Amino acid sequence: MTVPLPRLDDRSFAELVAAGTARARALCPEWTDLSVGDPGAALIDVFAFLTEALLYRVNRIPPRLQLALLNLAGVQMRPPAAAVVELLFTRRAESKGRIEIPAGTRVATGDASVAFTLVDMVVLGDGDAEARGTALHCELVENEALGRSSNSGSGGGGGQLFRLARAPVVRGLPDGRDFMLGVETDDDLSPGRALRAVDGRVFEIWREVAHMADTAAGEPVYLLDRGAGVVQFGQGSSGAAPLPDRQLRAWYRRGGGAAGNVAAGTLTSIAAVPQVQVTNPEAARGGADAETIEQLLRRAPSAMAARDVAVTVRDYEEVVLEPGGISRALAFAQAQVWRHAAPGVVEVLAVPSIDADAHPGTGITAAVVASHRTEAVRARAEAALDRRRPLGVRATVRWAKVRPVSVSARVVIGPEADPAAVEHGIYRRIHAFLSPLRELAFGRQIRASEVYERILGEPGVRYADQLVFRIDETPHRNVCDLRADPAQPGLWFAVTDVALHRSEDDGDSWSVLHLQEGEAPRFVRRHPTRPGLLALGIARGTGSVVHLSRDLGETWSLDAAAIDGELSDAAWLEQDGQPALLLATSTGLLHFAPGSDKVPAPVVVDPAQDAKGFWAVATATSSSGLVHVAVAARARGGVYVSPAGGVSNSYLAPGLKDHDVRVLGVHATGSRLFLWATMAAEAGEEGHGAQRLELRADGARDPAGWVEFREGWRGGSAQALSFAGNLVIAGSNRAGVLTLDVDAAAPAWVPARLDAGLPLLSERRLLHEVRAVAAARRPDGLVILSGGIRGIHASLDGGQSYTLASAIEYRERVPLPPRWLYCSGEHRLVIVQDGGG
Repeated sequence: MTVPLPRLDDRSFAELVAAGTARARALCPEWTDLSVGDPGAALIDVFAFLTEALLYRVNRIPPRLQLALLNLAGVQMRPPAAAVVELLFTRRAESKGRIEIPAGTRVATGDASVAFTLVDMVVLGDGDAEARGTALHCELVENEALGRSSNSGSGGGGGQLFRLARAPVVRGLPDGRDFMLGVETDDDLSPGRALRAVDGRVFEIWREVAHMADTAAGEPVYLLDRGAGVVQFGQGSSGAAPLPDRQLRAWYRRGGGAAGNVAAGTLTSIAAVPQVQVTNPEAARGGADAETIEQLLRRAPSAMAARDVAVTVRDYEEVVLEPGGISRALAFAQAQVWRHAAPGVVEVLAVPSIDADAHPGTGITAAVVASHRTEAVRARAEAALDRRRPLGVRATVRWAKVRPVSVSARVVIGPEADPAAVEHGIYRRIHAFLSPLRELAFGRQIRASEVYERILGEPGVRYADQLVFRIDETPHRNVCDLRADPAQPGLWFAVTDVALHRSEDDGDSWSVLHLQEGEAPRFVRRHPTRPGLLALGIARGTGSVVHLSRDLGETWSLDAAAIDGELSDAAWLEQDGQPALLLATSTGLLHFAPGSDKVPAPVVVDPAQDAKGFWAVATATSSSGLVHVAVAARARGGVYVSPAGGVSNSYLAPGLKDHDVRVLGVHATGSRLFLWATMAAEAGEEGHGAQRLELRADGARDPAGWVEFREGWRGGSAQALSFAGNLVIAGSNRAGVLTLDVDAAAPAWVPARLDAGLPLLSERRLLHEVRAVAAARRPDGLVILSGGIRGIHASLDGGQSYTLASAIEYRERVPLPPRWLYCSGEHRLVIVQDGGG
């Protein structure tokens, strides 16, 4: 429990008045009138009031005492952080041969107001047109003489202080060259010692520590106050003091600050190397001014809990903030969030530092956030984590994702209000409310009432209504594939004609995983037993490609496989302990082994059919370990089945010959496996429903053959299949979503009602075409998602009713993926001035 804090003096005003009155009576007996109207009694009241106010302050820690306690604890104000930028050096046309640009070269803006220093040498070899190098917004101070150590005391005197001439020193940087202190030594032969020679003297490089508490006597360490520029040595049993009369030298980087966050293309001046031109293709980021006292006091609780080694979530977040360039952070163990994550990995999501005042008109938009995300700042934060992580823990820093939200509303103001001023004030309030810099929990959704509260808080506003939130990047149209993740509860994938989307909350919110100009996604396939592994089939030009991801789409191996012709389906299987893909294409069935350097190889199914191609492929592993592969042939070639892992020439004679089979699926019920196939119907026909064939564990043919399930089917072509327990869910082009209970005494398809919530065709009493369905059992019931031209609809009651699950407009709240933040979109206000009355 929290330690109770005693009050230093708990006397109340009434008690002070009583004490004063008693004292007056004891010291001045002749004073008999102590009523309220007596001047003396009034004086007692005044002094009692002043004393009570003084006791109030005595019972609290004043700011001066707070700062003194922080000094005792060794907490220092953070010094400025140096902005970092990547420079592009281009050879001038007249220059020839090798060009060396030394480390320390200064590159400035055109007006020379801001200058950066090159960190390492950059070389343009003979024939190289350009080269890149990293620079910091700082000045180099080389070999500064700090003075000589004192002769007083044993070993030169402990606790000595030395002051730098050009403070402040920038915050610590990953390369460790932001500050180095050399102490003159006579011994230059001891192995493992860092030494520097200056003017014929040898200097040993001592090590900076955060405090002396854990240092041993005689250890060559020192304390550094970077802001004040003060170096302090140890004394007694902690640390060491330099020997008497020894020179001290310092090499450091000074300067930094928010002024270094210059825009792209502004660092163009380089006088030291006239053979090259220079620019910065991206903006410089990561610069921060020195911490103020107010900022230190806000940080004090976390600063007091800081450790040399990051242990808690808050420790990791604080470490990421230290180098500068990051304003907020969220740390979590990957294995607690993702099934595919390796244990012992801590991920920190970071929000870049942004000057909100620099964007008064638009607020902090997604483009603004993206422009402040630089690899150099992220790498610097990750390096800081690497120095403070416990042994056996890996730490990574990624940029936090933001969701743009556009707000529209009608606002009625009073007759005395200035419409332009009110509109500006409301925009300012909305921008601040949706800012990712705001201390709002990651993933926390906003409500309409909160936005109304901000609008109504603007002076002059009478009321507001017609509030609408709009978001983009949802799969709100042309959905062609849906998949529930087999390993991650609540996780779904949706493919539209332009992008791949992912939901982590059963379709409540969606995010874009892959979107690339010139590509038309066709399907996504998750490996059934390897968490994180997925393949994305893409149509590009006249051919197709496969992109692979091993972390559910966070990162991609683009163009892992390239195919000539149309790619219509794919299925995973395991071969020799490694994952492999079978690809159904317009030119045949292909086998692809991810991670190998081999191109997709053709699989011989039937020499007479292979060149005509295949529509679909499905795989399944029986309880005996037998791998079944089935393919649906184009040109009404039927369905081929291989009980031998799908290798060439292992496919049995086709079933469903002369049927136009477009969709295959495998339904596992207990230990039994059933292959399902759907047939395309002619225009206007009711269709044939679906048929199934048991895939036997011994590989033998099913003597019952294909069994047709047509009863109740009125959907035309079955476009998609999914399975959940005893239910088969089908998407159709005429009747929406239909369900079939295979355990019923007389199984029959049950179509969705016209008023179930699925989109209706306006000109006919028919449901819109359903191109994709997916289903998953959750602890609280069955979730069914259906996709088509009008986006995604979800059912939580077994297909009885549906609601839109991919909307772009909301009135009550704005869905937000877990661990995301909001940012401003394009807002629109209609200001109406009330005439009074």
